[in-house]
Amino acid sequence: MRREIEILHITDNLSDADRVRREIEKVMPNAKVTYVSKKKTLLNHLKSKKYGLIIADYAVPGLVGLESLKLVRGSLKDSPVIYLSDSIGEEEVVELLKTGATDYVLKSNLKKLSIAILRALKEIDDRALVKRKEDEIRESNEFRASVLNALSTHIAVLDKNGLIVETNQVWDKYVNIHTEKNLQSISRGENYLEEILKIKMESNSELEYVHDAIIKVIEGEYKYFYHDYQCNNLQQEKWYTMRVTPRIDTKGAVIAHSNITERIQTEKKLRKSESEFKSLTENAPNVILKIGKNFEIEYINKNLFGLERKDIIGSSAFSHIYPKDKSFTRKKLSEVFKSGKSSYFVTTRTHDVENPITLGTYVGPVIGDKGTVQSLILIIRDMTEEIRDKELLKESEKRFRGIFEGMSEGILHVDPIGRIKSVNPGLCKMLGYSESELVGKICYDFLHDEATGKRLRKKMNYRKHGQSGQFETKFITKSGSELWTNISSQPDYNSNGEFIGVMSIIMDISERKKADLQAMKIKEAFTKALEHMVAERTEELENAQKELAVSLKKEKELGELKSRFVSMASHQFRTPLSVIQSSMGILDMQKENMGDSFKPVFERVYDRVKDQIEGMTDLMNEVLILGKINAGNIKVRFEETDIVELCNNITKSFADLNTDKKLVTEIKGKPIDVKIDSKLFEHALSNFISNALKYSPQNSTTKVKLAFNKHKVKIAVKDQGIGIPNDALPHLFVPFYRAANARDITGTGLGTSIAKEYIELIGGEVEVESEEGSGTEIMITFKNN
Repeated sequence: MRREIEILHITDNLSDADRVRREIEKVMPNAKVTYVSKKKTLLNHLKSKKYGLIIADYAVPGLVGLESLKLVRGSLKDSPVIYLSDSIGEEEVVELLKTGATDYVLKSNLKKLSIAILRALKEIDDRALVKRKEDEIRESNEFRASVLNALSTHIAVLDKNGLIVETNQVWDKYVNIHTEKNLQSISRGENYLEEILKIKMESNSELEYVHDAIIKVIEGEYKYFYHDYQCNNLQQEKWYTMRVTPRIDTKGAVIAHSNITERIQTEKKLRKSESEFKSLTENAPNVILKIGKNFEIEYINKNLFGLERKDIIGSSAFSHIYPKDKSFTRKKLSEVFKSGKSSYFVTTRTHDVENPITLGTYVGPVIGDKGTVQSLILIIRDMTEEIRDKELLKESEKRFRGIFEGMSEGILHVDPIGRIKSVNPGLCKMLGYSESELVGKICYDFLHDEATGKRLRKKMNYRKHGQSGQFETKFITKSGSELWTNISSQPDYNSNGEFIGVMSIIMDISERKKADLQAMKIKEAFTKALEHMVAERTEELENAQKELAVSLKKEKELGELKSRFVSMASHQFRTPLSVIQSSMGILDMQKENMGDSFKPVFERVYDRVKDQIEGMTDLMNEVLILGKINAGNIKVRFEETDIVELCNNITKSFADLNTDKKLVTEIKGKPIDVKIDSKLFEHALSNFISNALKYSPQNSTTKVKLAFNKHKVKIAVKDQGIGIPNDALPHLFVPFYRAANARDITGTGLGTSIAKEYIELIGGEVEVESEEGSGTEIMITFKNN
């Protein structure tokens, strides 16, 4: 039987309402239908009840179509809504269904309402079923999650591709606190199979082995996979076991990591204990036996009496005992079996008078589960050498006592709190005390001043930690005087290795201290004299520095005066030169009035004077430029320059003037623009080309080579001229300097200097390679920034 639900019908037409009710009764005879026609009433009903089905007329005044649907959906999100109408456009129907209406029925075909109601009711049932299933799945997932989270094991669930789709809280917590990735610190959402290959471990083959095994579990080749491994943070010394099993619900795998550190450490300790016991027994100097209730030997740690262990085990213990000791030994062993208490006894073999043997035997019971003695452990020690050593020790102590009491140095033995245990006569004599006045007293309280006593108490801590020490300190003698000593202290231990005090050897160094004090006074006097000499020398140096500063200032002023003089002289020379030049020009204009015999003489003199004027003018110009450079008055204007075009223009102008000599341009690499001052560069390169042509013979070739790469631009001017002597190369760029082989050729010795200064001003470098008689190459380099 279908559960009856309440139906809300939104309509203002009673006739339609009756028709609708009849259709409802066809599928739901006992349905309860409530009718509303106004917005306010609709809202009240929606608030007061949860209706299982809504039937609404599309055209109710005040509640048309979408408006009534929005009101219903505001309160009842899941209840089906069926609309009725005489006629409605297709667009309105689509809009209703998109907005949330369940179905639409025409009033002219109202018979379809029952079918629509059945569909709606089925939708309600289907939705309820889906919700139940979702609730069951959610409850199942919650249960599974609670189970996973309750486990202390790290759990991760992989899909068929190795992606982590689920982890428990222990896994997530581990991921959050570990920055370095290992097998259980890969986060949810990451591909486990990919990430494990990125982990850094001592053995990459181990990771590849685990990776391949997980794939085989996922593919069904392995039913499960187990692997123990150490955490890749070796300082933590943590061990885990990985268990990989296939998923039941789908293709994939479940990975579980459990901390097995405690088990591994226990196994290690057990193995170590077994190894140590084996090493201890088999390397022990004593004979160790295990004897059963029938006195048969069950274990022995070494060969004995020329017999191997395998031949001794299983034999009677008494078959290897000296006959005279058998009865006594049997009695002792029987007592331990009976009482369950340990025993110790000594036997001496005296049959060899010259070499008697003394044996010490410890017997310990091995108690079984029922509290009875199951077997005995015997440790037999040869005490012959020990007895002999004790006798030798007594003799050694006598000799030591003689040395102890006869030493002039003091010997002081104190316990860990500084209480004097023993002193020798040498220390008593040194301090003026008797032995009875010192032994039993705390040495810090009366043998030293308060500060020294505190310092020596601290040194006791060093001795407690096994550190020896040697130092100097003061003692207070019985008479109250101070005694400087050198102390060598060693920590003292008992036979069990326990710290029991300090043994010190004390030497009187008072005389040496007096000598040191005298030497210190001499040193202090020397130091004062040296400091006085240093002060005097410092004062002399300061005076010299002041004089040097004055000299430098005067030299700077002289240089500035020189520059101003050169500049002024150059300007002043220009005026007479101009007058001479203009006068020669006037004379040249009167040349037509001269006699034919005087004209050749005049022209010769005129050309000579003209050449000298031009040479003097060039010299003055270069001197002025050099003065500006030295004074820092050259303004540099950097701009991106097409260096190839600029060089071509320069070489072309020289080629037009020097038809008897060849001038060739070569380019290597991909040309780029260079940021320079083009005017200064043009002046410098023109000078280098002019010199190359001037010092080269006719019909020779001068090359201008440009080379470009990503690091630098290089411009070289190479000629076939007279070259530069080796001794002249270092002075090539010195103003007014001219090489010996160039003195017969016109020049001032300033052009090359100015050219080099210009190149350096615009960020370049100049190098020269030359050999006398074989030409010269001047190279300009600009680095690419």
